[in-house]
Order: sequence, then C-alpha cells, then structure tokens
Amino acid sequence: MNEHPDHGDDPHHSGEDEEHGYGVADVPRFQAGLAVRGALLILAGLGMISGGLRTFRNHHVLGLPFAIAGVAGGLTSIWAGIIHITGGERFDDHPFL
Repeated sequence: MNEHPDHGDDPHHSGEDEEHGYGVADVPRFQAGLAVRGALLILAGLGMISGGLRTFRNHHVLGLPFAIAGVAGGLTSIWAGIIHITGGERFDDHPFL
C-alpha cells in the first residue's frame, strides 16, 4: 500500500494531490515580487548573451571562453527568470524535503 504521512495542521498542505498523495500548497502561483525579479533576471540574461556574442565577434578565438561563459550564464539567468515568473519552484511535493 502507498502510505503517506499525516501533515496535520501544516499550512503548506491542504487537500490531496492526486499524483503524490500530498497536499498542495494554498500559496498563489503568481506573485508580483517574483514576477519583477523574474523579468529582471531575463533582461540580465539577454544582456549576458548579447555581451558573450559581442565578445566572440570582436575577439574571435581568444574571446571564445568568455563568450561561452557569457552565453551559458545568460541562458541560466533566463531559465531562472522563467521559474520566478511562473511562481517559483515547489518543493512541498517531495517526501524528503
């Protein structure tokens, strides 16, 4: 049988999640503060990608390591921004967190 612990009066768990059997948090998914930070992270990521590509265009092979680092950092920043805009990560659906 699939036994799940009782969360009692934990405010982060209410109702049952069909997939995991754990309660789903009543926290709203869209929060203005997270959205603003997400937008800023996306803008910073676009700037990093632009800077990385500009570095490669101006310095060719010598600038390649810096260009790769800039583009990789920019993509990671955009990814983090999207996570922020969509409401952040949820860790309450895992039994060990």
